[in-house]
Amino acid sequence: LIKGLKKQEEAVSKVLGGIATLFVQLCWGARASTIAGGTVLNPSGGIQDDLAFSEAGMAYIMRVMKGWTASTTHQGESLPLRHAGPNAFPWERSGSGDLLPIAESKRNAVLNIIRAAKDGSLLGWIDCDRPETQGNSRINAFLKHIKATAELRPGHAQVGGRRQSISSHSIRRAAVSMAMATGVRKDNLIRYVHWRDADMPYTYVDSNYEVRGTGWETFFSWLKDRVEQNA
Repeated sequence: LIKGLKKQEEAVSKVLGGIATLFVQLCWGARASTIAGGTVLNPSGGIQDDLAFSEAGMAYIMRVMKGWTASTTHQGESLPLRHAGPNAFPWERSGSGDLLPIAESKRNAVLNIIRAAKDGSLLGWIDCDRPETQGNSRINAFLKHIKATAELRPGHAQVGGRRQSISSHSIRRAAVSMAMATGVRKDNLIRYVHWRDADMPYTYVDSNYEVRGTGWETFFSWLKDRVEQNA
């Protein structure tokens, strides 16, 4: 009995850690390589060290960006990218400044899941020695484990006669498509996800993405009026 319960606990922990990692990717609109790069430049650390929670929200240090090197400078930024303080991913609050309960805020529900996984040291599975080649493989393996593609609704499994699948790329595309669909300006989105090509939103974002009536409408609302990111 004890052995069986232990296996169940391990299975639940694996799923919680995996889902939380996908949510980190969703929050930052990040590539798998970025999420998996926590030990780059900080071998004794990892995503567990690079994520932190405060009254402001979720802070995050990004150590890997595809195509960047230690000497790359883009939009005045260079690695590592430190998202903290005013650049943290913020909690959702009411007009009076009170933290919204998770029943009323998808954003706060997601942040609480990530924080629970961090507190349980469940995020380190994604840390890779070679994040640009291994990160997406680990996320895709987890998505297969939870049968993400197999669980697609019939109306979503095929679009335009083409069979759809859920991959690490899908999480990032969902993030930026959600942001644009809910009114985030293109220039803000480019800064936020650190795109180096101003045309990326037109080729990356799903123009048919719909958010209305899902409860996710305010997930990126704080980003709508940002003039600068990481200023």
